[in-house]
Amino acid sequence: MAAIFRQQSGEQGGITSEFLTAREKEVLQFIGDGKTSKEIAGLLSITALTVNNHRRNIMRKLNVKRNVDLVKYAIQSGYITVTP
Repeated sequence: MAAIFRQQSGEQGGITSEFLTAREKEVLQFIGDGKTSKEIAGLLSITALTVNNHRRNIMRKLNVKRNVDLVKYAIQSGYITVTP
């Protein structure tokens, strides 16, 4: 997984999130925080279906297949921090 990020981004070591929309970045941060689609929907005043559409678009743009890969990306990109 990390190899894919490095491979697609060159020197930076991670895929840049510049091509994600502001809303997709918000959704990604909430996904990284472990929120469910229903919780994210409530926080953003959108439907759970819309959250799932954003999730699907993010996964397509990042070329990942699993939610855990989204969380890895969110950590690597600084959307969330992990404390020991």
